[in-house]
Amino acid sequence: KKRRKRSLKKIKNPEIEITSHISKESVITFLNLLKMRMKEFGTPWHKEIFYWKLFDVFKENLFLLVAKKDGIPVGASVAVRYG
Repeated sequence: KKRRKRSLKKIKNPEIEITSHISKESVITFLNLLKMRMKEFGTPWHKEIFYWKLFDVFKENLFLLVAKKDGIPVGASVAVRYG
């Protein structure tokens, strides 16, 4: 319980702005962050067209969360609504 509460407090940091809509800008930000991290880990990743089609086909069930601190993207995540 304590760990979860601490994690939630960190999320509520007022310096970090979180957007949750799918737009061309947010997808590009997500792809750039993904490429950077996958390159660091040495892991292959899907081509960009895969992600563009994914967001286009499932746009009603996907959320793209982008976290920015002082206008600089620091994190991104894809959430799926299912059922």
